[in-house]
Amino acid sequence: MSDKADLNLDVAAVSGVDGAVLASLKVGQRLHLVKGDGHESFYFQTEAGVQLAPLGDPGVAARFPLSKVIVRALKREAGTGTIQQLQVRVYRSDEAPGSNSAAGASTSAPGATAAAAHQPGVPATAAGGGGGAGSANAALPSEAGPSAAGAAGGGGGGGGGGGDGSTGDGIAAADEAEYKLRREQYLALAGNPELRQLLSDPRLQGVLGRIDGAADREKALAAQLESPDFQGFVSQVLMSLGPDRVPATAATAAAVEMRAAGGR
Repeated sequence: MSDKADLNLDVAAVSGVDGAVLASLKVGQRLHLVKGDGHESFYFQTEAGVQLAPLGDPGVAARFPLSKVIVRALKREAGTGTIQQLQVRVYRSDEAPGSNSAAGASTSAPGATAAAAHQPGVPATAAGGGGGAGSANAALPSEAGPSAAGAAGGGGGGGGGGGDGSTGDGIAAADEAEYKLRREQYLALAGNPELRQLLSDPRLQGVLGRIDGAADREKALAAQLESPDFQGFVSQVLMSLGPDRVPATAATAAAVEMRAAGGR
């Protein structure tokens, strides 16, 4: 079962919320999934307790009895700022109730701190860089050649030994899964020069380096998603990704560029 779910909220319901609240919404912002007093249904609300929209799929609350929620994608109409799309990501949380639980409003205090925002559902090789349409991966030997594959291993390889870590079969399965993810992302970036250019920004490279080098890259990525300095990049990149996608590692982009420079 997946550790996360991406949901598009009912824009019509959101449109009835106070304009100042909607204007302040941003990608990476923490939300809460709560059950209203005397109601069977769940809804999303801001940390200040402002109700945004109902949960359209009741099964999500059952899947994530302890959850964390962030704004994953936000699209506004040019000029008016009217929200045209609002997508949230619900993560499974292993923490004790208190920060954001689907079990009831009493465990979802509006004042919950953003410091508890580490979402455990992001793949371990994820970094904040701009992958076109792939999950967090680096390049493939079969697609990028030996030199590019070597470069890719430096930034994204830390997640390859995932699985349960208890048996050789588990490690092999994790390696195979990461191999497929890397191939998908390499192909996506190879055909998207705009996102590769976005990844080449020196300041962003520093952010990616910190994420790639962190002991817990899931938490490092989650922290960056909530950083105000990261909002511009997240807004540009995450809106271009599918519901089950995350940004690429810096190594993926480097591998693509090395392959392009060497010819095909």
